[in-house]
Amino acid sequence: MNDIAIDTIMRFRNERLISPNEDMPRESYFKASYSIWAVYELLERVMDHPLTSADDIINEFALKMELFARVTDDEEAKLKFRVASDVAEEIMLLFV
Repeated sequence: MNDIAIDTIMRFRNERLISPNEDMPRESYFKASYSIWAVYELLERVMDHPLTSADDIINEFALKMELFARVTDDEEAKLKFRVASDVAEEIMLLFV
């Protein structure tokens, strides 16, 4: 049921994300790393719930990540959650 969503998420990973490397500035490195983490987290959630709409799963993930970003005082965690939320929102736009 969510095969198209899985394909879309993988296409996003392959076409839009860059792999982190040690030559990147620190923040860019973390953003690249967190983006990849978010993609694989979304893939796992979509694959684990084949009868749930991928739109709902991705939207819920984006909202949770935004909430986590707002409630944490840890700046690195805040960055991770904001990047994850942004990735989920970008992927949602591919479904429109």
